[in-house]
Amino acid sequence: MRNRITAIRTSTAAELEKQLESDQKNAIILGRLCSMLRKENPAKAIAYCRRASDAEPSNMNHAVGFGAALVQAREFESAVGLFSENNLGCSRQRHGSGQPGDSVISAKAL
Repeated sequence: MRNRITAIRTSTAAELEKQLESDQKNAIILGRLCSMLRKENPAKAIAYCRRASDAEPSNMNHAVGFGAALVQAREFESAVGLFSENNLGCSRQRHGSGQPGDSVISAKAL
């Protein structure tokens, strides 16, 4: 419980990564890193999101975070697949001529 509270209160990625060294499968720390790094370092966030999702596969918050990190990294097809696989209301719809950029990804989860 103490580790959980510490992870929730920690405000920097560096501090969380330090905590993760001693508890590498801590889903709370992994989920926080996923959220924190999503915009500044999407590739790193994806790795943490995937690990959080693997640590707690039934926690849909991790799946949504993982998908959001994929979207941030512009990995749209992977995000659609993840959201669809987890029944998070995502679909891909083609509009226009079928050229790149003519499709829309609709995700209720985001």
